[in-house]
Amino acid sequence: MVLQMPSSRCTSISVIAAISEKQGLVHYKLISGSNNKSTFKDFVIEMVRKVKGEAVVYMDNLTVHHATAVKDAFN
Repeated sequence: MVLQMPSSRCTSISVIAAISEKQGLVHYKLISGSNNKSTFKDFVIEMVRKVKGEAVVYMDNLTVHHATAVKDAFN
């Protein structure tokens, strides 16, 4: 039996989440398509509004994490 893959690609969905050890899931966002600096910046702004007090944010080396607009959103 031979399985054939669809000839066209489906739309991707990206998931971004903020998780707290004490609070559990703090914020999440589903994005149709790929994560980019604009969608990630919007996520950060929404997350900052929800988090009270200080927070530690861990990000990997994904290019959008280092965009100036994203860094400004934390300030």
